[in-house]
Amino acid sequence: MRNLTISNSFDYDRASSEPLPNASFGPQAVALALIAGADRTTLDQVSVDGHQDTLLSDAGRACFQQCLIRGHVDFVFGAGTAWFDRCEILARPRATTSERMGYLSAPSTLRTTQYGLIFQRCRLIKERAVPARSFALGRPWRPTTSFADGRYGNPEAIGQAVFLHCWMDDHIAAPGWDRMSYGTRQGARAYLEPADARFAEYHSRGPGAVASASRPVLSPGQARAFNRDAVLGGWRPGRV
Repeated sequence: MRNLTISNSFDYDRASSEPLPNASFGPQAVALALIAGADRTTLDQVSVDGHQDTLLSDAGRACFQQCLIRGHVDFVFGAGTAWFDRCEILARPRATTSERMGYLSAPSTLRTTQYGLIFQRCRLIKERAVPARSFALGRPWRPTTSFADGRYGNPEAIGQAVFLHCWMDDHIAAPGWDRMSYGTRQGARAYLEPADARFAEYHSRGPGAVASASRPVLSPGQARAFNRDAVLGGWRPGRV
């Protein structure tokens, strides 16, 4: 796909304040989903626009080149391997009483998958109404999955999100990453902590690039392992 806009124009603000008949997922509204069977997906200069859960990259390999992705809650998420090259990740506001207005990413990368959501030379920007320190870089999603002994958060989901050479505006909170709840086999709620996921940065810049013990930083040697050829398994997407 090239030079397109993919937009979910669902009225999130209204749905958040009024009951939704027959809505099992509340105000969630995916704009683009890459699911089972998808592989070697290329988006070149494409805008993907939504609110909550804008872009689901849940299977295969995908390359996003100079794209604009817009949303607020977990708006880049899933278990797929995705390389974001010089994209703009645009945070938009939402009505909430929480100090956390949103989360850029929610990876559910499986333990056996080496690479998850990799952002390279991207710009993490915001709309004017988004307050400072109100967004996390991401939180680890452990999706509810059906097993022989019940339905609960997949223990094999150890999400990975890495930001390399990215510029970050002041909406990125100092701790960087947040925890995320999931259902246990026993039917209780538990949290997957950021330290138990695979989160990291390298050479972050801008007002939101804050040094913090809760924000792991790659060494130069570790960062070199996150290159396009390695992440995409030797597939070299060209311009469409």
